[in-house]
Amino acid sequence: MFVLLGMLAALGVASAAVATAIGQARSAAAAGRVAEARAGARAGLEQALARAGGASTAAVGDSAVPLLAGALSAHVAWSVVSIRASAEFHLLIGEARVRGGVPWREGRIAWWMDPVARIGAHRAVVESAAGSSGARVEGDSALAPREGVPGCGQIPAIAGVFGGSAPPLRGPLPSPPEWGGPPGSGYEAVRLGWFNWPRIREMADLTFSGSAPSPPPGSPPSLRWLGLVAGSGSAVVRDSDGAGVLVVDGDLTLEPGGAWKGLVLASGSVTLRSSARILGLVRSGGSVVTEPNAVIDGSPCAALASLANAPSLLRPLALPGRSWAGPILPGAK
Repeated sequence: MFVLLGMLAALGVASAAVATAIGQARSAAAAGRVAEARAGARAGLEQALARAGGASTAAVGDSAVPLLAGALSAHVAWSVVSIRASAEFHLLIGEARVRGGVPWREGRIAWWMDPVARIGAHRAVVESAAGSSGARVEGDSALAPREGVPGCGQIPAIAGVFGGSAPPLRGPLPSPPEWGGPPGSGYEAVRLGWFNWPRIREMADLTFSGSAPSPPPGSPPSLRWLGLVAGSGSAVVRDSDGAGVLVVDGDLTLEPGGAWKGLVLASGSVTLRSSARILGLVRSGGSVVTEPNAVIDGSPCAALASLANAPSLLRPLALPGRSWAGPILPGAK
């Protein structure tokens, strides 16, 4: 009898140990699935930041818009949606499931350039650090259509600044985060929203040092957009048909007869030699000077068109620093 009771007791202890082991194994498996799902959600967000492009189709205050879907492995599937919090800020939510189980969601805050918001942030045709009092700047037809450029007077964010009988021609540079930043940030020289100079140079459709490249000969005005053009050092524009977003880390000179259509950003000074012309908007970290017969013809519409025709700029960007929003509750979608 005592032997039997001892055996039963031992069996009970063994059963409890087995139950504990099974519980621990299940907990470990569950933790492993959570880790896999979390890795999948984060991988999806990284893929969305690397591959999503074009203008955002999400609307402020509207429901989430699907961006991308894929798989981390044979049994971990992920998807990413975008919720537009404001004109240029989005919450990207990555969701992953392990073998169709309970989803794990991670969030990341991203800046997604909006051409209208970018141009609407300008407060004058020419914004400069050292002044442009000697420059010839015009704004009589600021919102009117031009060759290859539709009018933009119907857009409230732009018409509110440049509409009326006397659009602002000259003004100071804006403060960060529109322009400038702390030393070592990449924003201290020239920037376009949250794109700093290193990122601009990396994304540029064309880069140059010295003379700017020319568009294809004989191409119609609507096809002359060069996209994002990044110049460094003492940049020079000689061609009469340059068009696009021109960003220069240094000084910019338009030689006699040279012309640029679109948005011009330079960390240094901008000089227009005799008969040179800019149709668009200018931001300069130095001075802006025009020689006789040279002119800056204010056109936020041309600047807007240049951004809209620069696909490399139309993409989400994770904000510098802490952009992870952490796990997202299912109800957030």
